[in-house]
Amino acid sequence: MVHMKNDLATWLANQLNSRGWSMRELARRADLSHSTISQVLAEQRHPTWDFCAQIAYALNISPEVIFGEAGLLPKRSPLPEENQAIVILRSLSFERREMALLILRAFAGYLQSTDTAQAPYAGLTDLERQLLDEFRRLPPAGQRLAFENVELLHQYNIRIIGEKDETETQAEHAA
Repeated sequence: MVHMKNDLATWLANQLNSRGWSMRELARRADLSHSTISQVLAEQRHPTWDFCAQIAYALNISPEVIFGEAGLLPKRSPLPEENQAIVILRSLSFERREMALLILRAFAGYLQSTDTAQAPYAGLTDLERQLLDEFRRLPPAGQRLAFENVELLHQYNIRIIGEKDETETQAEHAA
């Protein structure tokens, strides 16, 4: 196994400085011991996958970034929009997060076929499959306009045909 260089200590120290956090504050937010964080920062201890995941949660960033800094994965540069997308997704209701992810999957080409046996369409209703197929046929300007119109309808508490309200969605997930 090839061991990648661990730049996590330097990177994490910079993160703490930029946020004005102490190691104790990071430990509290990450639900880790102060000594564990101190040992990783002093490079006396190698960071584990779990350690990195907990740090990512505390810093509210993608775990892959920290896995790369720790040498557990090849480093990748986050897209400038990633942090904004995370903040937006966290502010949405469950149903709207699901809708946003469905649209992202459609944009990325994960939802190519109307074959209901195909995995990407698993769990979608016929109406949802049809809407996705139609949405994907729109030019980019039409897709943006569709998003704006859906958001406008939601601002006036108008539901789209086939769209469940949040209480129905929450009840289904609780069951």
